[in-house]
Amino acid sequence: MTEDRIARRRRAAVAVTREAKSSLPAKVEEGIGLRVLNLFDDAPGFYAAEEIRSRVVVDERFLSILLRKMVEHRLLIAERVDGREMYWDPAVGFDPRRGVSKQLSIFPLRFPLVQATKRARDHLRRRMLVIPRERLTRKEFYYLPLWRVEAEVPLGRTQGRAARQFYVNAVTGELAYPVYGRITFEEIPRKDALRLEPIASKSVLERVPPARVGEAIPLAKVGPAQAQEIVRTSLGAKPIASEPEVVLLPIWRFDLASKADGHVRSLWIEGAFGSVFREAP
Repeated sequence: MTEDRIARRRRAAVAVTREAKSSLPAKVEEGIGLRVLNLFDDAPGFYAAEEIRSRVVVDERFLSILLRKMVEHRLLIAERVDGREMYWDPAVGFDPRRGVSKQLSIFPLRFPLVQATKRARDHLRRRMLVIPRERLTRKEFYYLPLWRVEAEVPLGRTQGRAARQFYVNAVTGELAYPVYGRITFEEIPRKDALRLEPIASKSVLERVPPARVGEAIPLAKVGPAQAQEIVRTSLGAKPIASEPEVVLLPIWRFDLASKADGHVRSLWIEGAFGSVFREAP
């Protein structure tokens, strides 16, 4: 986040605090709004009002007004999760392990390090005719958060609707779907919703407590309501009442160094189906 953007957020937090105080006069410090934002900066996640109040000591009634004002000014986003109203900071994003769900779903790792390395080297061998020789210099493993959204798609004017599940990249907002057994990410898929197959059925996913996931996870920037809206607007599907769930996709990143000039580029191998990406998915 740039210094100019940080300064604007600070000014907005102070202005929102004053606005909240005009609605309910209270003896609170002018920087209370900034302290709320700092909570999301220090530990990005989803927080209920009572969790925020336990960390930022403030009158309960005033906090309720302050949070509402922060949502109105887009400093925070309110989401309904497990029947509770939760808040997250769109400027920071959120760690799916923090407050989003009591359990996370994970795709099985079918390409552990040895197989993923082989896949990367096979990719290099196919490219050696057009680029200088390269060697693998560094590897990293992490999980990419996706939203699994259940929705209904129309079958026709008189044929009703069919239930489908779709996957939305929680970092970029792109839709994920399989093409010839590999995963691709696109903002606008080339297939319509009825012909768009899910990456995998719900039954193959492993459910684990968030505390068991110790690997890195990039901060998500797309919330559950936004994921449903992406499915609705991009595919014309109607999300059903059930809340989207976070699903973690295993990713290997390999750094490749040119033997000619030392130039380094990266290659990503998705660990569930072996998909290869030249840019971060």
